[in-house]
Amino acid sequence: MASDDASAGLTQWTITGTWGIVQNDPAHPSRYFTDSPGGNYGIGSTNTLALAAPVNLSTGAHAYAVYDARWDVEKDNDAGVLEASLNGTTW
Repeated sequence: MASDDASAGLTQWTITGTWGIVQNDPAHPSRYFTDSPGGNYGIGSTNTLALAAPVNLSTGAHAYAVYDARWDVEKDNDAGVLEASLNGTTW
């Protein structure tokens, strides 16, 4: 099982962009990752957050991704994508 509540920082992640961690948010009591910790992200920006080490699921019969996410997504402009790979190359 892989789990990250952002309490260890960004050490388990490979990032592009300006990722950071928010804590003490009254609307969300636990820590969380954000792609724009200092305010709005730039126009046309691509910010990725990827696990630095692969998760081996070869001994399991099923794999599930459970996550808590929230976005202020603009229609036809923004997106949130979750990707996985069977071979570590094709996503």
